[in-house]
Amino acid sequence: MVFSKLDQRKSGKIENMKIYQRYARHHLPIISLIFLIGVIYLYPIFFPSLLEKPTYYFIIMLLGQVTLFISLFFKNNYNFRTSDLCVTLYMSYYLILLTGSYSNSYYDIWGTVISLLVYVIVRSVDKNYYRYLFQFIIGIGVFESFIVFLQKFELLPSQHSYFPVSGSFANPALSGCLLALGFTITFYFMVTTFKKKSFLIYPPALLVIATALILVDSRAGWLSAVMGSMFIVYQVILKDYRYKKFMVAAMILIISISSVYLYNYKKASADGRIFIWKNTISGISEQPFTGHGIGSFERQYLYYQAEYFKNNPDSKFVMTAGNPSSPFNEFLRIFFEQGVVVLLLVIFILVTSFSNRNTLVNGSLLTFTVFSFFSYPLEIFRLYIFIPFLLANNPGNKIYEIRNRPAKLFKTAIAIIVISWSFYFIKEYERWILIVRNVHQKYILTVEQYNLLKTDRELFLIYYNTVKSTNRTQLVKDGVELYPSTSFFCDYAELFKNNREYSQAEQ
Repeated sequence: MVFSKLDQRKSGKIENMKIYQRYARHHLPIISLIFLIGVIYLYPIFFPSLLEKPTYYFIIMLLGQVTLFISLFFKNNYNFRTSDLCVTLYMSYYLILLTGSYSNSYYDIWGTVISLLVYVIVRSVDKNYYRYLFQFIIGIGVFESFIVFLQKFELLPSQHSYFPVSGSFANPALSGCLLALGFTITFYFMVTTFKKKSFLIYPPALLVIATALILVDSRAGWLSAVMGSMFIVYQVILKDYRYKKFMVAAMILIISISSVYLYNYKKASADGRIFIWKNTISGISEQPFTGHGIGSFERQYLYYQAEYFKNNPDSKFVMTAGNPSSPFNEFLRIFFEQGVVVLLLVIFILVTSFSNRNTLVNGSLLTFTVFSFFSYPLEIFRLYIFIPFLLANNPGNKIYEIRNRPAKLFKTAIAIIVISWSFYFIKEYERWILIVRNVHQKYILTVEQYNLLKTDRELFLIYYNTVKSTNRTQLVKDGVELYPSTSFFCDYAELFKNNREYSQAEQ
């Protein structure tokens, strides 16, 4: 009897230990990852000040490292797949290009490294728990929708001076990207849980997100949401349907009619984007293999536009031209800045991901890809972080597997690399937080601080407009060279005019 009780206690402790290990191995990494993504999305909403930007990236970096260590600690084997190799190659090459360009901003480098961390973390999480990540994104979509509603009823200010509704972003189109992604994911769960109790959650969520998507008035958002949802309809409902060819033809017709309607809905805006694409292609044709360099689009586009008007002074695009910092097409941007080889690598990564039979991930990735054809989500950290997240969910075919002792060596190597990066980022954080504070307090920067500040467009514009520099001439010249726009050129002409150099001012 005594032995029986002792055995029961011992077996109970063993069972509790197994439960704890199972929780630690599976639940702890997914909870940490959800927390990381939540902070990435929410922090800029509650702390929107420019002063918080370096701290934001620093906190995300620390959280990413902690989450990575939690995710790797419990794993004893690692499968390397096609996307792992391609993503590593692209990220490494991108970092090399970034550090060698003028646009080697603290934020660009940190954003790239954090994206790689997110990819590795998601790859380390048990795939049976991926659904929790996507359900959390639905929650983010609903939260974004309520921000839109509050702005619509003027209970919250819009982030854009022209648009009354912009969500938590500076432009309503970017909010449209997040809402479209939330719409597609919600639609998938609604379709696949039709006869389950959990089904009741998704129709209200879909209605809320769809209403917000209407309010932000994003054409790219709606087109991408519709295409992602139709892909899910085909995969889940129509794939084995008797009349699926007829239904596919009907969906293609709906998409075609929708595209024509969306084009005519804001025709001037659509024509403006076609004009930008036309000039971007002209720039691509000059350096199609190597590209013009990271961050070169904003620096060079205006000259291609000027050349076009020089050759076509009576063009119908005269009234739609502006000072775009983006081609409103991420694939054209990659082609323009990084060349055809990198573009083909990006396309290969996407094709590899789409070749996996994961309807939820493919539908979400299709939504993001379609949106990228008409906007600039890769310029916004809170949006492009979804790319490594989605790619890691569809990693492609297995290339190599590491087990047991080699796996421990691999974890050690990752830890050494991450810790080494930490020292660099702590040093950079200290430099940039001092620069931001000096700009905020309208102090004149040292030469070293100013050279760093020039690499960040937002900080440079604030410094340009608020600080009375001792060398205003150099400040204007840098503005014309780094971020050319009609306003900078007018200021440049004003300098020549003040020096009575009228011919140069006119030029």
